[in-house]
Amino acid sequence: MSPAGTVTIPARASLDITFFYRPAQRTRAWHQEVAAQVAGVTLPLLTLSAACLGTQLTLSTDNLPFGTVVLGSEAKQRLQVENSGDVGTKYTLDVAALAPHFAAFPASGFLAPNQQAQVDITFHPRAIHPDIRVDKVRCKVEGGEDSFLTLTGACSQTQAQAVTLDFKAAVRGSSSQTLTLANPSVTPWQLKPVIQNDYWSGPEVLMVPTGAEAAYAITYRPLSMSTQEKQHEGSVFFPIPDGTGLLYKLSGVAQSPMPAGTIQCQVAAKQAHVQSVKVANWLNKPQRFKVVIDLQQSDPATQLTAPPHVDVAGLSQKDCKLHFHTLTEGQTTGSITFQNQTTGEYIFYNLAFTAGPAGLQGMLRLEGPVRSRVSQTLSISNPLQTEVVMAVACSSKQVMVPSSVTVSAGSSANVEVAYRPLLVVEGDASLKLSSKALGTYEYQLKLKGTAAGPEGSLSITVPLGSSEAQ
Repeated sequence: MSPAGTVTIPARASLDITFFYRPAQRTRAWHQEVAAQVAGVTLPLLTLSAACLGTQLTLSTDNLPFGTVVLGSEAKQRLQVENSGDVGTKYTLDVAALAPHFAAFPASGFLAPNQQAQVDITFHPRAIHPDIRVDKVRCKVEGGEDSFLTLTGACSQTQAQAVTLDFKAAVRGSSSQTLTLANPSVTPWQLKPVIQNDYWSGPEVLMVPTGAEAAYAITYRPLSMSTQEKQHEGSVFFPIPDGTGLLYKLSGVAQSPMPAGTIQCQVAAKQAHVQSVKVANWLNKPQRFKVVIDLQQSDPATQLTAPPHVDVAGLSQKDCKLHFHTLTEGQTTGSITFQNQTTGEYIFYNLAFTAGPAGLQGMLRLEGPVRSRVSQTLSISNPLQTEVVMAVACSSKQVMVPSSVTVSAGSSANVEVAYRPLLVVEGDASLKLSSKALGTYEYQLKLKGTAAGPEGSLSITVPLGSSEAQ
């Protein structure tokens, strides 16, 4: 206060008094009566009221011990942050100092006076160590004094359960098994299983109610073959909220693949057929497949060809064209395999082609006057490596053909078809050339006999008494 002490005020004058308030710490609101003594008499002058507002944020504890947590699991504790000050303030935890073993959520916030907030501190150790600690993690308080928090814990190796889950499936097929987990605690579990080895899969989250059990289905879908001696190996780990965990070992045997399908079709003999086969690439990278055709039931007159290789982009499909041709009726069975020669992995289809009777191979027109002879020549090819004898028959007796024709290996032979009409008539006939090796070649004959022209004159001159024959 200024001025202080005894002051003389002249008559009909006034005096200004200045009051100063300089608090050294946060102070609650207070009131003070101010009086003056004039000639021994106390006169009340005024009442002073003041307060010192401050920011004060406190943590429920400055040390959080987590105990031992198994590798891959995590434990949580709740930290209470309270604003016991007079004004709202913002706080921020140093998340960089928490990494990599600890995390906080929410790491920052705003608190009004007398308000509280809950911060979840998570301990998820990244390596096995008997003593993991972070000393004096700063909690920055805006406009106030910072607080500090120390976190401690330990990490141990998970011990696998005594039970190993064994799987067996065809490569690129699937097999499933179920695990049952019991929750003896008083809080429900929301588990996020961790599966090692991409050949196994399962739901991302498993809910286990309090005091109950829940089933977890694991599916084995191998992309490469294995053997009984060298099996696929993996594991599934269930991190428990209390920092423990359940680890199960997985083993799988991937057997030879099942057929990707069966290609069945009906075709006519002696007619070319193109069949598309889809080749799927199950990997996310390109693969080159060698094409191998294995015919189990066929004859030499049957041909089935395909490109020597097929290149397929990752996780896609491509059509492979099969060219089928047979000269005889019957069934052709076998398989077509697409193999990656680098890895040995393959897919295959079963084949079943049924060849029915061949249609007409062509038509010949034979037309001429009655009692005269007209002919045409047919050429028959033999693609086989052996000589073939073919029987020749015609439904019309006025058509003259040889009873058989011999076709040398890898060559062709000509067959003369002659027609001598006896009447003026028009009709059809059928010509068939058949053998067991080359099947049946059938041709349609269009026959037509036309009227004959005038006969040529015949002149005979002989001496009297002689004879001559013509």
